Amino acid sequence: MKRSSMLAVVVALALAGCSGGGDEAEPTAVPDIASVTTSDAKTYVAEWFISAESVGADGPGYPYAYREAVDDRTGRYLIQSPDHVAVQTRDEVIFCAAIFRAGDSFCALTERTDGAPPVLEYPLQLTRQWSPRQLYGLASWSEMELAVRAEPDAWERSRGTSAFGSVTECFKVVGETTAANTGFEVCFTDDDLRLVATVDLQGDLIYEIDLLTLKRSVDAADFETNLDEFIEEKESLQEQLVALFPEIPAPRATPTPGIPASG
Repeated sequence: MKRSSMLAVVVALALAGCSGGGDEAEPTAVPDIASVTTSDAKTYVAEWFISAESVGADGPGYPYAYREAVDDRTGRYLIQSPDHVAVQTRDEVIFCAAIFRAGDSFCALTERTDGAPPVLEYPLQLTRQWSPRQLYGLASWSEMELAVRAEPDAWERSRGTSAFGSVTECFKVVGETTAANTGFEVCFTDDDLRLVATVDLQGDLIYEIDLLTLKRSVDAADFETNLDEFIEEKESLQEQLVALFPEIPAPRATPTPGIPASG
């Protein structure tokens, strides 16, 4: 997936100056939802509205909804991107493509790889490429905090409230910095999740990323694909869907009825 070279805050953030060394800082990989202990287990359902084209990335051609449901306690995860949805339990992974193509979606169910830690199964990782931080290469809240400390004159830090009432913490560029353009602002939820809440690349109050909903509890319905009729327990099909990702697979072949033998 392409990313624009002009993208504002990237994970590297030019923070080499924080350590006092002269070498250029190496980009830090955006962490995925990792294996967790019971004490820091997360449960939530969140949905964002995202414009991929705003950063020159490959996208569906329109702003899209991206949703994820997370339940660390039971090992259940759902991630839905423009054309795909992936669901993982402790025992299996369901991966669906062409999810909005009426009557012709493709879903494959496979057993989870032995020893695979939570949220590291391949189809789930692929679908996360459409998530806010993965697509935009955004720094985490903690990395943003370091950036502000390193260049206090370049950043303005504030708190606000999201459209659905959640408190947010925001970081806005108000001076010269190589990390982002003047006017850039990113906000995170001011809680233990620190999810990306909004991103305004140009400072024009048009959000390229906007967190639409956030629910801190989950139930079984949050992990339903509603595509049960299309699910096939076929590992080769899942491999095909992954190989074709993010292209929509060709229609299924229609079986040809057998021709009765003539008497």
